[in-house]
Amino acid sequence: MFGKLLKYDLRSMFKTCVPLWLALLAVAVINRFTVHFRSDSFLGALPTVVFMIFYVALVIAAVMVSMVLIVTRFYNGLLKDEGYLMFTLPVKPWQLVISKGVTATIVSILSTLVAIVSVVLVSSSTEAMRQFCRELWGNLPKFTGEMWLCVVLSFLTVIATVVASVTHIYAALAIGHLASKHRIGYAVLAYIGINMVMTAIGMTLAELLSHTEISIDLDFINPFHAGNIVLTIVLVLTLIVIAIYYFITERILTKRLNLE
Repeated sequence: MFGKLLKYDLRSMFKTCVPLWLALLAVAVINRFTVHFRSDSFLGALPTVVFMIFYVALVIAAVMVSMVLIVTRFYNGLLKDEGYLMFTLPVKPWQLVISKGVTATIVSILSTLVAIVSVVLVSSSTEAMRQFCRELWGNLPKFTGEMWLCVVLSFLTVIATVVASVTHIYAALAIGHLASKHRIGYAVLAYIGINMVMTAIGMTLAELLSHTEISIDLDFINPFHAGNIVLTIVLVLTLIVIAIYYFITERILTKRLNLE
């Protein structure tokens, strides 16, 4: 049943996002040819300007639509009238939260990747892309275990950061749901409040670490080893933050849900 729930959430999100992604890539391909076109006349340069404005608007739209869908799919699907149906399904509240979270994470990552690919299509020449691929492929055999571990930890940290951002939104929406009126307004205040608390905790930890005397011989330390240590710490802290956000959301949906 959880698989069907995840499939339903993905289909609902992709129904809006995929056409937008395809339009963005199509306009990026058009801009790839028009951006290098030079004309001294206003009419000659007009197509280049129009397609570039259209491209920038689509990039902004892709980001904004993804954020709006993440919020609305969770809020309308679990905290509004649709929640009456969702909570009658033979799944636990934690499965509903995870399904929404996985879907939102996938959409966020795909939107970012599509935006990056579109920028590469517009700004990079074919020869430059081929040269980059050749150099990357040629250097892969030179990667050590520390380097591969750094790549893996970086990838996991990016994923965890996206999940933390999504669960931050969910926790704020769940807290705002506790109010009897103006729930969206309270959710915004909760989002800001959570962000302020996390920022204060981060600054406190940084301050404590700054007063900790750590002696490191930079002549002997492996930079990738040091980077892996830092990435591991960041990843663990991010996972703890995700767990806190998830716990808040799941407990409210389980114990304090009020769809009236």
